[in-house]
Amino acid sequence: MKKQNSAKTPKLPKTVPKNDHYQRLGFLYQAAAQLDPNGALSRMYLRNMDVVAKKTVLKLDPSVKRTVCKKCHRLQLPGRTASIRIENTSNAQSAENDVLAVSCVCGTLKRYPIGRNRDYMLFSEKNEVKDA
Repeated sequence: MKKQNSAKTPKLPKTVPKNDHYQRLGFLYQAAAQLDPNGALSRMYLRNMDVVAKKTVLKLDPSVKRTVCKKCHRLQLPGRTASIRIENTSNAQSAENDVLAVSCVCGTLKRYPIGRNRDYMLFSEKNEVKDA
């Protein structure tokens, strides 16, 4: 038996599944960022973004999640709609126990540990992920 010479088909570029939903999420986030962060339309866009992400079972980037209040769906802008401070409630007062506290105007408080590893990068921010 002889091997058949088949023409090599060029590999198609990998496509992102549910690309249209990701585009819609990106549009809603950008539109909300352009509007007044205290306005009802901006909050409605961010609420709509959250609902679309949940219905289509998409995972939002952690940097996007950290900028939206889960209670009132406001874009958290330091000095305008959120206040940021570094807290350390440990008895030792060591730098390893620092916590970034972001409080929204609605009263919601988000806390992120930042003291353990100052060079920590989110998975989505690493170069290997962006290059691949």
